[in-house]
Amino acid sequence: MTEKETKWVALHDLPGKLYADMVKEALENRGIPCIVRSLFGSGGLGVISGAGAVGFRDRIMVPEEYFEEAQQILTDMMDHI
Repeated sequence: MTEKETKWVALHDLPGKLYADMVKEALENRGIPCIVRSLFGSGGLGVISGAGAVGFRDRIMVPEEYFEEAQQILTDMMDHI
């Protein structure tokens, strides 16, 4: 399957770039391709927290065939947040 034919699906959103970067690194270390997209929600007015600007969320996209494995990795890493 070529990159253009790949169906990308979203994992659960993360509360900022710091978390997204950690999960992205873990996925890449397991050979799972991924893309991080930053999303802006409401509120925050530019307030910065430890994870990034308040109101911003990051979404990790993975090829559909990796979804279950990637979602489990994300859950294992983030279940305490």
